Amino acid sequence: MSAIRDIGLSNDMTGSQRFIRDLQSRFGGLLDAKTNIQCSIRKLRKRPFEPEFEILKTLYPKGRCAIDVGANRGQSIEAIRLYHASVQINAFEPSAPLFRKLVTRHGVDNNLALHNIGLGNRTMSAELYVPYYRDFMYDGLSSFSEGRASNWLNPDTVWRFKPELLRVEKHPCHISALDKFSFKPFFLKIHVQGFELDVLQGAKHTIRSHFPVLLMANNEDADLWLRAKGWTQYAYFEDKLLEMKVNDLNLYNCVYLHSQNPDHRGIVEALN
Repeated sequence: MSAIRDIGLSNDMTGSQRFIRDLQSRFGGLLDAKTNIQCSIRKLRKRPFEPEFEILKTLYPKGRCAIDVGANRGQSIEAIRLYHASVQINAFEPSAPLFRKLVTRHGVDNNLALHNIGLGNRTMSAELYVPYYRDFMYDGLSSFSEGRASNWLNPDTVWRFKPELLRVEKHPCHISALDKFSFKPFFLKIHVQGFELDVLQGAKHTIRSHFPVLLMANNEDADLWLRAKGWTQYAYFEDKLLEMKVNDLNLYNCVYLHSQNPDHRGIVEALN
């Protein structure tokens, strides 16, 4: 498995990465412009922002929808649209500032439903912790865990880090369980900063009924939960699916397929 890249968030940063992060914190207003340019380039190249989303070109909705849990700035929405221009997408983003950006960027998509709530294992209210450094919002590090939201930004990840410039804001939000909805997904993406298992537990009936292909951020507890229910973890690498063992959890994005589902078996056969 050594050929597979390790793209997980890590504190083992190069000097250039730490320097770029410091510049990003100082000139945060350029991020939206950068995002727009990158989006345009990806559309021209017909490439998703992360290669694992290329699994979508092998999937057929058959009247079902795609679900994006942790929509952030809409990167996954754009990736889904590269391969399925008119499929119904339900996207969930609990952060109010990011949700407003999603509405601005994607509100004209008639086959997209944006939900300004988080997903978990039950209905509840919660605080979303959002880290800021030099007043730049690190929305990708937002979490329902204050420790997860604040600990990643440190001298190992930011050049000349100054702890007094770091703050974490609390944003109240609503959480629901995916099973409360009546969705029939063919594809389910989950990026929720360590709360993947909570989302899965709140979606167990939906998953069991419709067997969506899962694209999930690496999470050991979620991985064990899925394996106990017959799911297999794969790495998508150079148009191939490589089966991963329990101790191979070294990727940021993991694909999960179920051995008892004939459509999933067909995907594995086609990409091996």
